[in-house]
Amino acid sequence: MTGTPPPAPPPASPEEIAAALSELRTVLERSAGLVRQRDLVDLAGLETEARQLLDAAVALPPAHARLLLPFLEEVLAALEGVQAALTETHGETLGGAEPASRRMRAVAAYRKPEEA
Repeated sequence: MTGTPPPAPPPASPEEIAAALSELRTVLERSAGLVRQRDLVDLAGLETEARQLLDAAVALPPAHARLLLPFLEEVLAALEGVQAALTETHGETLGGAEPASRRMRAVAAYRKPEEA
């Protein structure tokens, strides 16, 4: 059989999702540092992993999903850090870069009024 193996199933409990989001944040933070050092960074596969985590979070009951908001915000901040590192290092050669502010507004929209 050839090709890449299918990705592992996403974690199902809020605790597992939170731990996986923390790991993703760490990978993104390390990647930003490596980009600033002008090292090559392979980010392939992170989109699939992130999508699986987000799908798993959305599948949770709303009360449980809301507990993940701080972890999601940390991942978004780390992602913006990678974007900033890429922009600092490679300047305008990247093109099409867009801040994650729209996503942050979307995350904020799901907060309960008393959490804002």
